[in-house]
Amino acid sequence: MTDIKNKLEQKLEQRMKQLQLGMAENKELIKEAQEPLKRLMKIAEGDTGQSVRIARFLLGLYNGPAFPFDMTDLRGIDRALKNDCLAVLEMDIKACEREVHHYLEGGKARFQVLAEQFLDDE
Repeated sequence: MTDIKNKLEQKLEQRMKQLQLGMAENKELIKEAQEPLKRLMKIAEGDTGQSVRIARFLLGLYNGPAFPFDMTDLRGIDRALKNDCLAVLEMDIKACEREVHHYLEGGKARFQVLAEQFLDDE
């Protein structure tokens, strides 16, 4: 019986270490994506040739079913913005801690404005 108990405790300890490592990795991903997300939102809220593509990318993360995003649109933005998109996408996929708009100050309202603009453009 103690042998089984020891094995269970070892498995539990091993799993706890994995969870702690995963949480640390998530925090790092979130930290690394903060500035890229801010840059992308600034572009999305602007009026440049790349603004529409970036806005659609962010809206796709915000609510994919309502705002589908064609990944080939990433081909039409510059390399620095592509890297920012990849950083935010990686955070959103791997960390999955909360919805993307919660990472920005005033994010809910800002994303709602983007959504309204997107719907007006259709």
